[in-house]
Amino acid sequence: MDRRGSSEQTVIAWLGTAALISLALLFIMRWVLQDEREKDPIVVMGGGFLFNYRISEISYGVTAGVARAIPVGSRLFASFEDPAGGPPIETDAKLEVRRTRVFLTSGKVRGVIKDRPYHVSLILKGRNGDVLWSKELAYRSRLDGDMIGDEPLTIGPGYTPNPKLQPGSAGG
Repeated sequence: MDRRGSSEQTVIAWLGTAALISLALLFIMRWVLQDEREKDPIVVMGGGFLFNYRISEISYGVTAGVARAIPVGSRLFASFEDPAGGPPIETDAKLEVRRTRVFLTSGKVRGVIKDRPYHVSLILKGRNGDVLWSKELAYRSRLDGDMIGDEPLTIGPGYTPNPKLQPGSAGG
């Protein structure tokens, strides 16, 4: 009887251990899956102003990454505040399976004021136009836009000095 009682206790101990391990695995699976569903589909990786003094251009942009699965055919839209006061500058990019990062830029802007916040709206839309995610951002420039001249310092692919800016030229 002692032997049988001992084997029953062993079976009960094994069943209890198996039940605890199963519950722990279910908890971990639920936690992992829940985390994936609650995670934003897009993560902002960086952004800000770009001053290219060589070509006399200022722009600003946002780098975004895909953080979890999104529907096929989704597009990321960006609306940049125009520092010169015009209508918002809008652009978009199609998100593809192999493309995990996307850079959206305002293109050339003028009138940037140091330390003033400029607003950017990001909207992820599905193929049918439904809004899947959105985020509002603000970027500040550390430099004033008037530090960039009206004429580029260089021209062409070889960074040839701009003849309009050379001493003694008709433009300089």
